[in-house]
Amino acid sequence: MSTTSRKLRVFLCHASQDKPVVRELYQRLNTEDWIDPWLDEEKLLPGQDWEMEIEKAVEITDAVIVCISNRSVSKDGYFQKELRKVLESV
Repeated sequence: MSTTSRKLRVFLCHASQDKPVVRELYQRLNTEDWIDPWLDEEKLLPGQDWEMEIEKAVEITDAVIVCISNRSVSKDGYFQKELRKVLESV
């Protein structure tokens, strides 16, 4: 009997201002054969409802990496909304 193991789904929660650092983290995680990282600019397609797609990604994720910086906590924006969705799904 063959068992097919799926990759660990990892959602990267971050503020848009931190994208360069998070992009580097995504690339490092993506080199691992057992990890399927989720980053908006890599997984969202043009024309998709990005808010709905992010919500779906959070619901099916196995792990979340929350990238917090001075910039992410000092501004009010989608990062806080995304973080609330993550916490609600735990």
